[in-house]
Amino acid sequence: MGTQETRQPSPGIRTLIASVVTVGSVLALLGGCAASTSPGGASGVGSGVNGGTTAARTGAAGSLPGSVPGAASATGAAPGAGSIPALQDSNDGTEADEPRCPPTQPVTAAMLGGTASGTAGAAAGATTPARGTVAPPVSGPYPVASPLDDKPLADGAALQKVLDDTLPKLSNSPGAMATVWVPGTGVWRGTAGTSDPATGAPMDREAFFHMGSVTKTFTIMTVLRLVDQGRLRLDDPVGQWFPSMPDGATITVRQLASMTSGLGDYGSESQLFFDRMAREVGTARLTPDELVRFGLDLPRKSAPGEKFFYSNTATVMLSIIAGKVAGKPYPQVLQDQVLTPLGLTNTAFPPIDDPAPPQPIIHGFQCDDGTVRDVTGWNSSWASAAGAMTSTMNDLAVWAYQLGTGKLVRPETFAAQTEFFDLGAGNGYGTGLANFNGWWGHNGGMPGYTTYAVYNPKLNVVLIVSVNADFEVATGNAKADTPATALFKAFRDAITSTPR
Repeated sequence: MGTQETRQPSPGIRTLIASVVTVGSVLALLGGCAASTSPGGASGVGSGVNGGTTAARTGAAGSLPGSVPGAASATGAAPGAGSIPALQDSNDGTEADEPRCPPTQPVTAAMLGGTASGTAGAAAGATTPARGTVAPPVSGPYPVASPLDDKPLADGAALQKVLDDTLPKLSNSPGAMATVWVPGTGVWRGTAGTSDPATGAPMDREAFFHMGSVTKTFTIMTVLRLVDQGRLRLDDPVGQWFPSMPDGATITVRQLASMTSGLGDYGSESQLFFDRMAREVGTARLTPDELVRFGLDLPRKSAPGEKFFYSNTATVMLSIIAGKVAGKPYPQVLQDQVLTPLGLTNTAFPPIDDPAPPQPIIHGFQCDDGTVRDVTGWNSSWASAAGAMTSTMNDLAVWAYQLGTGKLVRPETFAAQTEFFDLGAGNGYGTGLANFNGWWGHNGGMPGYTTYAVYNPKLNVVLIVSVNADFEVATGNAKADTPATALFKAFRDAITSTPR
């Protein structure tokens, strides 16, 4: 497989690499669980979610389950026992003790120094997004539930207070958005702060943003749809699509999707990848084949099926498999299998030859060596099917509900998807689906953006949060949160009335 140098990246690009790693931020390490083992593989279904039942408990019409407490109970100190541990930004811990610098004061136009990138044509403060460039529909869409179909939640004022009170605690992150949706009952959609401190444009809940590793759920759902159509099997060895891979006969599609393949992660471990990103900061155009080569050249982390290890390499491989099975470029397969059937016209996979984000786009901000940068226009091809997609708050709400209720796959496939590898404290990882102590979905990070898109099947509640910064947020524990993690915790606690 070849060898690689082990020298560390220069300090000037450490922040970039830390954000590259956050494409794999979902449950990464979760208190050291990246190498945790589970007898027999998966730990069973549910992990504290009553075996995956989707029975609604919605309370009064137009209200959340229970009541939303005041901000004092929704924000502040770190959660107590049994709550989600602080998420780390690296699978191997090399970046964990060097926080990405949060600005010491609110981000302003003067701090940015006029260096905003990739913003040409952006409509500051626009409220109606341009449609994403997508391929012509093949079939569908079929009717799906949407938060736009429901009336406002009666708890909207209390939910807005959670957002307003939490944003100032997110290490000077410029802005944040959140959606709370109880399908069939009501919806609240809120914003706080600014999309672009240089112009003062407010956060726009209809605008596009980078979703990071939430992309993985789309990639793996595409594969699962092909499985249900009989075009491949979860237990097929991947060597048939990667014939030069020496251990391809022993690693299965299921193991790639469940992060138990034993493959290394190009995003956090490959020096070749680091070097390329350092040479072409923000502009590198990398193909899926290149990314997979970076990952396959790394030492294996374990025997297949033995341990959980979060690998972006594995997810990019799944996109290549989907394209080969369907006989089409992967973005077209994604469109055919997922985006068109659900009518997700504002969700897109960026082409490598035209990586500019759709407009209007929420600006994203990163802090590097004390300097805040607008990284909105950075090329995202390095994240590929592991993290490159863009979407809107409404599209992700529709998606989180469809994903969390198994409506796109056969019941037996959804049962396999919700066999969660036990990562402790009620958390787990299934087949392209994370379990955050009862909230099913995924989180993600890209340079300048952090996001959660989850559904709680016990409460029948969808929660989407997005913050346009990847600064680290102190928790009082050893590890910091991402801004979206801190915001997710605030809303989770408000919705479930969990005492702090």
